[in-house]
Amino acid sequence: MNEPINWKDSYYISKDRIVLTSEQIHIPGVRIFGMHNMHSAVSPLMPHFHENCIEVTFITKGSVLFYAGDAEYKANGGDAFIAFANEVHSTHETPMSVGEIYWLQLDISDSGHFLFLAFKEAKELISQIKKNESPV
Repeated sequence: MNEPINWKDSYYISKDRIVLTSEQIHIPGVRIFGMHNMHSAVSPLMPHFHENCIEVTFITKGSVLFYAGDAEYKANGGDAFIAFANEVHSTHETPMSVGEIYWLQLDISDSGHFLFLAFKEAKELISQIKKNESPV
């Protein structure tokens, strides 16, 4: 396996893929919102992580086989896969098959600027999210 990289998506729009960054979204704490409609198999996701970001991937059509740590997670249409902050995840050697996914990255590094919440509430929400994290 390759050495994991700190993956940072860039703004991108095409017929089948949209990636909006914080510069387009303007919601504090939301780093990325993306959509990818795959009409044929695409290359596997290499091992990567998102520094200080939780990534939630919603599978609306098809299925995706994710790997995080030593575990394998099959996510079908209607499921979501959560990669916690700094957690290395990938699809190993498995190409991403025909389907549609949406993903959202929440930057949990700044309680003072998180989802328009007051500092105390943002800090509490981030604390609750971190309690559910799997070991990295």
